[in-house]
Amino acid sequence: MQPDKLSAFDEIWSIDTEYRGDSGNPYDVVCIAGVELRSGRRVALWRTELGAAPPFRIDSRSLIVCFAATAELGSFLSLDWPLPAKLLDLSPEYRLLVNGRADARDRRGLLDALQHYGLMAMAKGEKDYWRDMVLRGGPYMDDERTGILNYCLTDADSAAALLSHMLPALDLPRALLRSEFVKVSAIEEYRGIPLDMDVFGHLRDPATWDEIRETLIPGIDTAFNVFEGRVFKRDRFERYLAQNKVPWPRLESGQLDLRDKTFRERAKAFPQIAPLHELRHTLSKMRRIKIQAGADGRARTVLWPFASKTSRTQPKATQYLFGPSCWLRSLLKPRLGTAIAYVDWSAMEFGIAGGLSNDETMREAYDADPYLSTAIAFGHAPAGATKATHGPIRDNFKVVILAAQYGMEAASLAGRLGISTIEANEILLQHRRLYAKYWQWSDAWLHRALSSGQMWTCFGWTRYLDQPESARSIRNWPIQSHGAEILRIAVIWANRYGLRLLGTVHDAILIEAPIDRIDRDVALLQEIMRRASRVVLSAAGQEFALRASATIVRYPRRYSDPRGALMWRIVSEHLATMQRDEGERRATG
Repeated sequence: MQPDKLSAFDEIWSIDTEYRGDSGNPYDVVCIAGVELRSGRRVALWRTELGAAPPFRIDSRSLIVCFAATAELGSFLSLDWPLPAKLLDLSPEYRLLVNGRADARDRRGLLDALQHYGLMAMAKGEKDYWRDMVLRGGPYMDDERTGILNYCLTDADSAAALLSHMLPALDLPRALLRSEFVKVSAIEEYRGIPLDMDVFGHLRDPATWDEIRETLIPGIDTAFNVFEGRVFKRDRFERYLAQNKVPWPRLESGQLDLRDKTFRERAKAFPQIAPLHELRHTLSKMRRIKIQAGADGRARTVLWPFASKTSRTQPKATQYLFGPSCWLRSLLKPRLGTAIAYVDWSAMEFGIAGGLSNDETMREAYDADPYLSTAIAFGHAPAGATKATHGPIRDNFKVVILAAQYGMEAASLAGRLGISTIEANEILLQHRRLYAKYWQWSDAWLHRALSSGQMWTCFGWTRYLDQPESARSIRNWPIQSHGAEILRIAVIWANRYGLRLLGTVHDAILIEAPIDRIDRDVALLQEIMRRASRVVLSAAGQEFALRASATIVRYPRRYSDPRGALMWRIVSEHLATMQRDEGERRATG
């Protein structure tokens, strides 16, 4: 180990916990183990042996080291312990070191990290055996308790060994900052998101959900007439698109592209398609509601910070309330006396592109309305057009801007918009002319990435190019990865200011507050988000800031996403009918 890097700490504790998770509830802690790297002191304690505070120092002169620390921090919170002042999570640091490496792929767990450095590790089969025993629950025999404690202590030893090998490559100040974001993520996981449990309780019942799913097609297909029974008919959908002049991408075979991703993108440009997208997704991907809520009526799932190649947080979509099914977001309902706010950066990717490239035209468009400004400049909307007067054109240019910005080919853009290749090529040429400085920057980024074999953000998140990457992916990477950096800084600052954070969604932050304080907290968060964007973009070389808008929901109202409003109404009406019929049966029974 290199003592100079860690000289600020009197003690360095590598720790691990074992716990049982139970359907959205906080962790049921089984045991905790740790090893102090300077003195060699070791602790391994069963749940009943734990006190009101950790059995090791957690002040600012003691560094707590973990691998995938949300598990350990969630255990701290479940035990009502204060969180460590200084944390080093080795999981994001290992992901950073191997991000894009040919020999790493998606192997980013603790055993993978140990193998990468040639370190001894418990065999996977043995590890699974003890983990399964923990999840099984007690009561445990004496030898089982001893085995579980040794298993927990082995993982603490493994993280300690890993630290010694990773330390030379660690940028410690930035690693500690990344770990602070992990700490806030653990707090968000522990708090959970408040749900309308009266509705959710019915939806998670398999029999009730199956009955509801049967009612969705007639309730929504009336406006489309594209289903025959439960079967989606391609020819009917093609007829609907032609009648309503909705352009649609096609596959190389000439058939309509019916992937869920395509439906989601088209629904952004043509909101009338949104209910059909919600219906198809619900029928094909949601045979069961997999969101989990604890006994306190709050939804919880692992958020997985730094999981993507751009370092974005990636919770499992089917288990996260803000997954792809927009209608489920209406389950979000603040508790009595409280409010929630969904605060998101406006046109974040366009703004970051203008900021990183210092393209004055893009920045001016961002300060106005980037979608309408571009549509007007391209001659697709008249001067003075507004969101109210030219909403569909504005929505369509959301797709145009991002597609053009990341270098989509004319043929692909033509298929996406349902226009000729000549028209699509003209749009791409107009984009290059209007935002010429951005394209100079993007071309230079692409050249530098390909020649150096790597990409990086201003705060050091790196992507290696050991495997071939498309030009579009390379152009996209700095925008999304710097967006992730901006979000992390905002979340860390918001937590330091005492805001009650519940979760994040790529370009948005969800908070909760008493009703009489929500406006103040939203204003504070918006300023924090603005400053975070300015700090990151300034560190990247340009002075620029992004604005943020907010949706506030006060009890007794619920959150609603317009894209899922029709689906939610149908589900709610059917539930009300089921409850009324049940009440009548009981009354006559």
